[in-house]
Amino acid sequence: MLVGRDRAKDIWPLRKSLQNTTAIVVKRAPPLSLRSWPEWFPEINPRDHADLIQDLRAGSRWASDFVGMLALASAIATLGLMQNSPAVVIGSMLLAPLMTPMIGTGLALAQANMSGAKYCAKSIAYGFLLTLAVSFLLGMITPSRETLSPEVLSRGAPNVLDLLIALFAAMAATFALARPNIAGAVAGVAIATALVPPVCAVGLSLSNGSFGNAVGAMLLFVTNLIAIIVASSFTFSLLGISTSRSLPRHRYTAQWGRWGLVALLVVLAGPLSLELLWQQDEGRAQTAVYPVTRDLSRALHKRVTRTPGVDISFLGRSSVDAAVVIHIAADHELPLSYADELRKIAKDHMGDEGLTVKVVALRGLWRSD
Repeated sequence: MLVGRDRAKDIWPLRKSLQNTTAIVVKRAPPLSLRSWPEWFPEINPRDHADLIQDLRAGSRWASDFVGMLALASAIATLGLMQNSPAVVIGSMLLAPLMTPMIGTGLALAQANMSGAKYCAKSIAYGFLLTLAVSFLLGMITPSRETLSPEVLSRGAPNVLDLLIALFAAMAATFALARPNIAGAVAGVAIATALVPPVCAVGLSLSNGSFGNAVGAMLLFVTNLIAIIVASSFTFSLLGISTSRSLPRHRYTAQWGRWGLVALLVVLAGPLSLELLWQQDEGRAQTAVYPVTRDLSRALHKRVTRTPGVDISFLGRSSVDAAVVIHIAADHELPLSYADELRKIAKDHMGDEGLTVKVVALRGLWRSD
């Protein structure tokens, strides 16, 4: 017998005549409202909880599968960055398994599982070193006369928006992993949160001698790492995962770890916000001038030092028209033929006879394009 909730009271007088008949009472689910905000985060059931722990532990294990996939993803990401190919870089994000141990660390903090946190932290550390080694070696052995690509340089100037992206993406990934019916969204999260490409950018920058860009790319990776761990940890708590079954000392350590990471994230948000404001003041989201090759820089400085009283005040490659821009400062007038010498050196080292080289003398007040 199927009845509505309002007619359920009519079943009681008929209990003798119904005998063994099964009665089912149906009622409409109440709509979500601010008063019932916990229903927006339904607690994970025990079966999904067990599957989640098993999947994260298996995906975080430092084993042949993890090492092989991460090494291949690192190689693909490095080559994609060198070729300035966003499509190849995106493909490497889908292959890289580095996000799994980060979410596993968040789960371990939510459970106060110190052994699980160490287990995942080891995979993160080894994975970082492996990715860095692969990208550095490829950067050293791959013959290329070009400077760092825009894809590499763009990861050397992170801002607070990258931090917010990592936070929201980690929350989405955590919720998707905990709810099997929307697990397909994890692939999109892997694309939104860049993990392997920043580490590859660090390796390529080090192999090229661009230490400033390497520091910026490293900051981007650290920001994403901390944001993912913090966001996943608190999201698991909202889903009902608690530390009630852990030892008191483990709960104490986990709470200190969580709030310590939150404090570190707040500290990082300061300079990242200033970087965003600086980029907005400049009217651009990435650098307008790229560095030239080391060989070209050495050759130009070698030629300039042969002339007393002359120095290079600015040297770079424009991102607008790919022209090499050279500003020289001199304490005396220079002939226009001086620009022709510098232009010839630049074209020979860049291997492009049609290359545009703009030379500006700050003392003589002339310009030669």
